[in-house]
Amino acid sequence: MGIDSLIPLGLILNETISNAIKRAIGENNSGTTRLKMHHTSNQTFLSISDDGPGSSLNIEDLKSQSLGIELIQDLTEQLDGELNLTTNEGFSYQFIFPRLK
Repeated sequence: MGIDSLIPLGLILNETISNAIKRAIGENNSGTTRLKMHHTSNQTFLSISDDGPGSSLNIEDLKSQSLGIELIQDLTEQLDGELNLTTNEGFSYQFIFPRLK
């Protein structure tokens, strides 16, 4: 991958993983964060999830409370990607990008 893809992707990873560590591990000093990435001929898929307590808030509510979610969404758009976030059982970020180069 080139630098134009790696910088925003690295910032996405930094934000999502640091948030997962805070939420999933937190005060309990235990928890799991999972990261999966794979490519097809024309798409890159990235999944980051944790087994923390989750949240009842949707992505718009989270954006109003956290600059991090807005940053993740902006960086995803910079890579022409899509973000699907579920928060009911831990946080699960699912990204689909055009094949990152």
